[in-house]
Amino acid sequence: QVVKIFDQAAARTGLRDDEARAAGFDPVTITSEADDHKAYYPGSHRIQTRFTGDRATGRLLGVQLFGHKHAGIAKRIDIAAAAIFHAMTVEGLSDLDLSYTPPLGSPWDAVQVKAAPLAQSRPCCSCVSTMPGVPRWHWAGSLTWPATRQSPGPLVPNR
Repeated sequence: QVVKIFDQAAARTGLRDDEARAAGFDPVTITSEADDHKAYYPGSHRIQTRFTGDRATGRLLGVQLFGHKHAGIAKRIDIAAAAIFHAMTVEGLSDLDLSYTPPLGSPWDAVQVKAAPLAQSRPCCSCVSTMPGVPRWHWAGSLTWPATRQSPGPLVPNR
């Protein structure tokens, strides 16, 4: 669902944290902001994001977005809706290969970058670090990175 309010757009798909709790999930919610495309390129807009996932499984449960009408809110909520419909995890959302060109997006889309901290809130497999403050990396499919880092750098080929 997307609505335009003057020069802004608001969108929501899936469950909010209170709805997820009522449905029997153990929700964790992350609220943040991101640029719709690289900030060095003219005309970038901030997007306010709110992601809700299941703590136990990492499954994406809901997304809310708010930003300028030219920030691609509709495109991004459609990505989230497809991910939720197919019961994707946050890691799965991070693994999507989405389109990129500096005037319209980033190598890692705002939806992917800002959803990633949800993955930090659940246990990872034994082959990676579980120590507090130490980044958790997993090469064979599941990718997470600290909220303070904007991209996984050289660990992901072809990016």
